[in-house]
Amino acid sequence: MAYHGGLLNIPVTVVVPVFAPIMKIENCKRYGAKVIIHGVNMGESRDLGLRMAREQGLLYVNGWATFERAEAIEKQILCMYL
Repeated sequence: MAYHGGLLNIPVTVVVPVFAPIMKIENCKRYGAKVIIHGVNMGESRDLGLRMAREQGLLYVNGWATFERAEAIEKQILCMYL
């Protein structure tokens, strides 16, 4: 998400749990994403992401659920771009 958001100049915020690999965090930052480290598990990170989307009127994209479906991610990024 961070990579494609950077390519399309779309702001991306990534919420990851405290156990997220530092390389993942640094790569997201390098692509221009804002990274928030929150939660001891994916559920807590997801809850914060959903709450932020609701409160700020943003689109929530669950990168973990669509990880193996690259076409779905591309369509979601395209929808955000349009």
